[in-house]
Amino acid sequence: MCCNYRCAWHIHFFDASKSVSPVGTIVSYAWNFGDGQTAVTTSPFISHTYATTGVFNVTLVVTNSAGTSTAQTFPGTTMEQNGGSNAIFIQSINISFGQPPLPPSNFIGRQIKNIFATQTDLINQLTWQPSPDSTIIGYLIRRNGTIITEICSQGPFIFNDHNRRKNEIYIYTLTALSAGGESTPLTITLP
Repeated sequence: MCCNYRCAWHIHFFDASKSVSPVGTIVSYAWNFGDGQTAVTTSPFISHTYATTGVFNVTLVVTNSAGTSTAQTFPGTTMEQNGGSNAIFIQSINISFGQPPLPPSNFIGRQIKNIFATQTDLINQLTWQPSPDSTIIGYLIRRNGTIITEICSQGPFIFNDHNRRKNEIYIYTLTALSAGGESTPLTITLP
């Protein structure tokens, strides 16, 4: 694949490497990303993917081995707590994606057979016209709800889903991707 739909506009990187512990050593970093997702790591570096726009309160709890104070410095803000085992800092971040792109059009599917000497490959072939939106970075194709491929914004605007089973129903959705998220999906059912 020539492009990656998991672009930096979804991902926010967090750095707690300036955390210090006057007693003992830091043993964990507990993150609450403000969107219902949490993580506990032993590394001060972590990334998190936000699925929606909005303002999120990110909470970091740094715990040390001695059960005493820890400190964390964020750009422009210093947080310290003395005498306790945890230091807590709440930082608000604003994640904004813009508007979703316009969808592609003329999403068409057909089944074709590729016959070899002793085998037949049943192919579900999907074609479409690109989105008129100039901010498109790619297209996602899902089969029965699961992403199966990404197509670059430059095309080609065709996808061959090989080795399909005869008489099985396949539901395909196609969306355009931009920094604003995913377009309204187009759906077809084959056969």
